[in-house]
Amino acid sequence: MKKFLLPCLMVFYCMIFGNKAIAQIVENNEQLNSVAENIVTTYQKNIGPQSRLYRGPAYEFYDQFAAGTPYYSDSQNFTNGTVKYDGIVYKNIPLLYDEYRQVLVTFLYDKTSNVALLSDFVNEFDLRGHHFIRVVPDENNKKMDIFFYDELYNNKLQLLVKREKSREAESLSLKTIFVNKNTYYLKKGQHYYTVNSKGQLLNVLNDKKKELKLYIKKNIDFSDLEMALTSVISYYDKISN
Repeated sequence: MKKFLLPCLMVFYCMIFGNKAIAQIVENNEQLNSVAENIVTTYQKNIGPQSRLYRGPAYEFYDQFAAGTPYYSDSQNFTNGTVKYDGIVYKNIPLLYDEYRQVLVTFLYDKTSNVALLSDFVNEFDLRGHHFIRVVPDENNKKMDIFFYDELYNNKLQLLVKREKSREAESLSLKTIFVNKNTYYLKKGQHYYTVNSKGQLLNVLNDKKKELKLYIKKNIDFSDLEMALTSVISYYDKISN
């Protein structure tokens, strides 16, 4: 009982005194940071069904005979990741991202079934080396959708990609197929601009258009659009004041 009481007291202390106090205590001390993370992880596991993470509905999988998959990276395997849910960070959580339904899925605490996390409470998540953020458009960006965007780059500029999957029926067999669609957005100042081509990108970054054209000619192949956009945007940041 005593062994379990100490972690609970420490978690309670964290909740009472807030992030500033925690930061001051563990500043420049990696060992204490690691201990604190382990305490929080242990606490989250021990509270089981009381965890706020499991408030969503049961998740139903798709027809096994569909062509392709509705999932991120075209994989139906759960992968451990991190999710910030209703302001609380959960690490090493088994996650599966359904791009068609736009929901993040995890195992129930006892692994007996799957649960779809409530999207309104998912602030951001990390999965398979990618960082996804939930964007709610403001007055400057009304044309964007409320969506989970894959954040490819974030410095002076920000590059997001909206990864979607549509569901269609094959003409002859009527078998369900899932089709990928990516839309890229560049944030400059307070506005997001669609940049699905070299021309659109150069129009947004027209203050350095001459330098970027030369850089692209020498270094960039736009057959890999994602890599090309990231490279050009990174270069723009370097040559901009």
